[in-house]
Amino acid sequence: MPFRNSDATTLVPTPNVRIILQGHLILEPSASGSKCDVGISRCSPDHLFSFEVKQKIRNSPEPEITLMRNVASPELSGIDILVPGSSDGVRKFTPGSFSRGNPSSDQNDLRWIIDLAGAEFHNNKVVIDGTGTEPNVRIFDGLFYTAMRTEESVIEVTRTGGDLTNLNLRRIALLVGVNINNSVLVKFTVKGVPKELLLEMKPDRFYEIRINNDPAFVNQNPTNNELANHRELREYYRAVNGLEKPDPAGGTTIDPFFPRFELKFRRPDMPDPNLGSPTIPCMPVGSDTGV
Repeated sequence: MPFRNSDATTLVPTPNVRIILQGHLILEPSASGSKCDVGISRCSPDHLFSFEVKQKIRNSPEPEITLMRNVASPELSGIDILVPGSSDGVRKFTPGSFSRGNPSSDQNDLRWIIDLAGAEFHNNKVVIDGTGTEPNVRIFDGLFYTAMRTEESVIEVTRTGGDLTNLNLRRIALLVGVNINNSVLVKFTVKGVPKELLLEMKPDRFYEIRINNDPAFVNQNPTNNELANHRELREYYRAVNGLEKPDPAGGTTIDPFFPRFELKFRRPDMPDPNLGSPTIPCMPVGSDTGV
């Protein structure tokens, strides 16, 4: 049971802490759902990692205040986000029925995410290579959901490759959010010195944590050669050791030789091939999220 189930049918509009996950990140919940490792895909060229904690005053025009900022790979201990005294773990927002082909499915449902281990892709556990994703960020509590999804009227998303027929995915998660309506403790290290930042529940303020691994600049007018050579999932596969499969002799084995999938993005009003929009295709993906 990766992400734990939640009975939530709506999202709290302004939780005490909102986390936004953006760019080349791999979400890998633990088997018990007690935490989610956010792997930072360092194999993706030209992508830059940043981690920021911002404080916002409710109903105020005052600018937000940055309380903590990490603009390079975390130090060896990584970064922890937790709720002191809580054992709720990481949960998924999956209200009601769901279908990618149904635009009325809740736009915040986590099932819009691309999960490499899910039935739409490998349908086997994907073994992540920590050397390509660590040190990482570990989230120990919160409700995970789709913070922004694509719309097929704007961008078409097709799964290709994998020795399977092409599959129109229709809509996918572009940004993933995590809501925590509680006090949150952020633990990190600066030049080898452990630090802690407590984000307390206060009626006049709330906080946003941005975890980003996007390119520093996205060319909105790529050349035809750039478009034709772009491969999105290829960058993620560089951080994958293989697929975990049953071993005929018992137990499991890791198969490093397996057919790879790719994503094809196309704007309906533009010729093929096409990179998509400036906000696509850099999106977080899941690895055995259980959605």
